[in-house]
Amino acid sequence: MSGLESDDENGTESTICPTCGRDDFGSESAMKVHHTKAHGKSIAGMEVECDWCGSLVRRKPYAIENRERIFCDLDCKGAWRQENWTGSATPKWKGGPVTVSCHQCGDEFERRRDQVEKYERSFCSSTCLGKWRSEAQRGSDNPVWTGGTAIRSAVRQQIGDEPWETIAEREREESCEACGTTETGDGRALAVHHIVPVMAGGCNASELLMTLCPACHRRVEAYTRRIVTPVLTDD
Repeated sequence: MSGLESDDENGTESTICPTCGRDDFGSESAMKVHHTKAHGKSIAGMEVECDWCGSLVRRKPYAIENRERIFCDLDCKGAWRQENWTGSATPKWKGGPVTVSCHQCGDEFERRRDQVEKYERSFCSSTCLGKWRSEAQRGSDNPVWTGGTAIRSAVRQQIGDEPWETIAEREREESCEACGTTETGDGRALAVHHIVPVMAGGCNASELLMTLCPACHRRVEAYTRRIVTPVLTDD
């Protein structure tokens, strides 16, 4: 017989096929290739036990050295984690939920720690959040405040005192000036559109109004927002 009969676990090479006993291989690698092809099973690496189910699996030596645990497949790995990685034993454990008081009603409830650290205020429900916003984020305290009464006064001065409904009814044409349609799908009246938006200095003059169907109105409004800059804002 050629080669050594000791196995991989002793760190020495073996050129004898463990299944059929063939011993005419020039190297251990050649023997392992033969085993895979002739016997349909790879014997590369070292044989170790799965840390979850105990099944024997083969792994490369470097894979064993760099891992604390060995699993035969992802199912066993997931089952082990589900059993062992719970609560504070989870590697990414950050302390679990904390008890906080609702900023609106004062009731105590549990919330994720990262959410408490991220937000200045905590609310037990969307209802409490809405109530707080309606009371605390009014007028200039609103994050999207754009000028309030000063802008509204400027708009009124720009467009006059005549009600918009009256102007729209008078200026509305019988068909859409973009596509020619005369009816809307839901039976609503055609829209009267400001060619120059009021917030950009437009007014209700007839030459600056046009009649559009809902679809054309949405398309024109979207285009206008991209090219027109509002000028009626408070500095």
